[in-house]
Amino acid sequence: DSHHLAGADPATLDDAVLWHDDHAGLGSGDHQAVIRHHVAHRAQAVPVEASNHPVVGVGGDGRRTVPRLHDGVAIGVELRQLAVGIDIHSAAVHRYNLPQIRIAPDNERLRELAMLFGAHAVIESPLRPGSLRDIARGEGVDMLLMEAGEALRFDELSVRCGVNGVLNVMAHLGMIQPHPEATSITLPARCRRAIWVRAPRGGLCTLQQKSGDAVKKGEVIGRVSGIFGDDAMEFRAPIDGMIIGHAVLPVVNQGDALVHIAEVMRFGDVEQRVDQITEALLNDRLLDEDELI
Repeated sequence: DSHHLAGADPATLDDAVLWHDDHAGLGSGDHQAVIRHHVAHRAQAVPVEASNHPVVGVGGDGRRTVPRLHDGVAIGVELRQLAVGIDIHSAAVHRYNLPQIRIAPDNERLRELAMLFGAHAVIESPLRPGSLRDIARGEGVDMLLMEAGEALRFDELSVRCGVNGVLNVMAHLGMIQPHPEATSITLPARCRRAIWVRAPRGGLCTLQQKSGDAVKKGEVIGRVSGIFGDDAMEFRAPIDGMIIGHAVLPVVNQGDALVHIAEVMRFGDVEQRVDQITEALLNDRLLDEDELI
C-alpha cells in the first residue's frame, strides 16, 4: 500500500498518461491503446489481456503482482469512472488467508456488496492511509478488498470464491444477467476486530487449529517447541472468534505472527456457516459453465 504516486493530483482522461514498452509482453505489437474522452455512465468491466510472461511483486510482502513491471509498464485507472472497485490479492508470503472481504466501517452499500460477494468473512476495518481503498474513497468510489489464499500458490477455494464473488457483484450492478442456477448465499461471518497471536518463543510451530475453525477464549491453538520437541510452549486464543489466517512455515522466531483470529458478531454457528460456504464454492456449478470462464 505504500507504493503509490506521491504528490500526484487526480488525473482526468484528458490528462491521462500511458507508459509503453515494446517489450512489455502484454500482447501483440500491433495493438494500440485507446483512450475514450467521456465518462462511463454505468458499470463497465475493464479487461486486461492475459500473458504467459512472468510477474514480479510490488511491495515488501509479496502480495501484489504486475505483469512485466520490471520492463517499465505502468497502468493508470481513472478512479472516478468506477461504479465500485474490487481489489483482490493473496496473503503475505508464507501465510494463508481464508477468503475474506474487508470494507470501510459504517458503509451500508459496501456492507451489502460484501455480503453478496459470498466470501467466508466480512471484516470492517479502518482504511490505511495511502492504500488503494483510501485513495478511492477520496474520489468517492466504494471499494471491496478481497484477501484469500497464499502468495505464489494456486488455491482452488480462493480462486472459486474470487470468480464467483465478482460475478455476484457484477450481476447485482446490472452488468451481467444473474445465472439461472444461482443459489442463496450463506451468511458470512461479520467481524469488526481481528488479533494476531504471536510465537511465544523461537522453534518449530505445530498448529492444532486452522483457518476457518472457530476457537474459544483460552483454547490451545498451537505450540512452539525445540527441534526435538523439547520445552514446548503453548499459545491460546485471546478471544472467542474464527481463525481467518495462519502462518504456513513450521520454523518461527519469537514474536512472529502465527494465527489471525477475528471476533465475530454471531459466534454460535460460525464454523457451520463457514463449512457451508466452502462446500457451496467447491461444488458451484456456476464455475463449470464454459460461457462464464
